[in-house]
Amino acid sequence: NRGKTLKVQSASVLINKKLETYKLVFDLMKHLTTLSSGSILILIALIEKIFRTTPPTPLLAFSFGGFCFSIIFAIVAMMLLAFTAADGILTDGEKNVFAISATLSAVFFGIAICFVVIAAVPSFS
Repeated sequence: NRGKTLKVQSASVLINKKLETYKLVFDLMKHLTTLSSGSILILIALIEKIFRTTPPTPLLAFSFGGFCFSIIFAIVAMMLLAFTAADGILTDGEKNVFAISATLSAVFFGIAICFVVIAAVPSFS
């Protein structure tokens, strides 16, 4: 009977750890969404201030798209975590979708930031 109680307790601890991990990753995706949204606003300010004399490059359009895709994939990852957090279990398919969404969100954010920097550097010289 004692062994059964220990198994139930360890399963409960494992589920609690998974839920805590899901919360942390959800917060990470939320921060990435906030950063992408803020970057879009900064991008608009850059276009207004820096590119008054020269037209904006297509790189800024790519960066805008990158930030938008970052937001979309982060929201997909957050929705997946929110809908599955009730039982604390992600199926293999859900894990794959989450991993792809979270990775693509981070990649698109990084690419978008690089495009903004590449587009803005000639304006400072």
